[in-house]
Amino acid sequence: MDLTDQKLVKLMNFEGGSYEGQFKGKKFHGFGAYRLINGDFYIGNFKNGLKHGLGLYKLALDVEDQNIGEVFYKGSFKNDIKDGKGQMRMFNGDNYDGDFKNNTFHGKGKLQFQSGDIYEGDFKDGKFHGMGVYIYDNKQQYKGEFVNGKREGKGVLTSLIDDSKYVGDFMRDQKDGEGYQVIEGIEEFTGKFSENKRNGFGILKDLKKNQIYEGTFVNDLKQGQDCLLKILVPQPYEIKGTFKKGELINGQAQLPDGSIYEGEFDRLIPHGKGTIKYKNGNDYRGQFVQGVREGYGRFFDNRDNSLYEGDFKSDMFNGKGKYTFSDGSSFVGIFIDNILDSKLNEES
Repeated sequence: MDLTDQKLVKLMNFEGGSYEGQFKGKKFHGFGAYRLINGDFYIGNFKNGLKHGLGLYKLALDVEDQNIGEVFYKGSFKNDIKDGKGQMRMFNGDNYDGDFKNNTFHGKGKLQFQSGDIYEGDFKDGKFHGMGVYIYDNKQQYKGEFVNGKREGKGVLTSLIDDSKYVGDFMRDQKDGEGYQVIEGIEEFTGKFSENKRNGFGILKDLKKNQIYEGTFVNDLKQGQDCLLKILVPQPYEIKGTFKKGELINGQAQLPDGSIYEGEFDRLIPHGKGTIKYKNGNDYRGQFVQGVREGYGRFFDNRDNSLYEGDFKSDMFNGKGKYTFSDGSSFVGIFIDNILDSKLNEES
């Protein structure tokens, strides 16, 4: 119905403004229009002196507000209250089109924010509540459940910024609970979230490094004991150990060549104190520097049951060391690149 097509039959001035339209007794009743002293204007239907039925209400604007355009409500009224289908433009530039109840958004509707954000879905008492879709101006989109204006329940959050997608639980507008998150071509994660971050047990597939981590997280970082890291290339092997602030600090590795290393790590490389048991039965216990035996250590040679205890450098006997033969005899000497340079003493 075009509200401007109706005939106005009577003009009356009253305290606070003027009215032109239909009456019943001394009350506005039927179709009419009034204008208040402050400049507000209404045209539409009345019943017993109250706005009732379809109507258009425009608010007067101060000079400084003129740039935002018209501020109005166009739609259904019930006993002077916005109730039913309607359209509304607000002082802040936001636009709403949908259901109203008790003067506020309630039911199905679409809210377009001046910022560029858009929400379409269920409303309750003026807030997002139920199922809805929120499109953010920063190229993100959420589709799922809302409670009292916040993302809460099951939902899907996608982003064109980093090609990410999250499917799972939300609480108080944040990722919270069980969820699955993928960043295209970079990583996939399945597990626990809290306050938008990975917290608790989860499985992280690093698609760039070709690694799979199964263990606990604290504030998005790998952290905890008995966590498993699977290295997939160039040759598959596994490390089980303790992570702190995203880094492996100690653990046991089943290396591709069949040997087993147990000890401290730095960036997934043996570093610090450790033990390595080789596939051929040899055994080393001591210091490592970036994957190389360096510092003090003990090396047992399974081929002849000999034992070296002393300094290592560049993965070889280098420096002072004690060499013990299988029969128990031994000597102390100076070694250079696994070769005895000079004996200091000899024991039988």
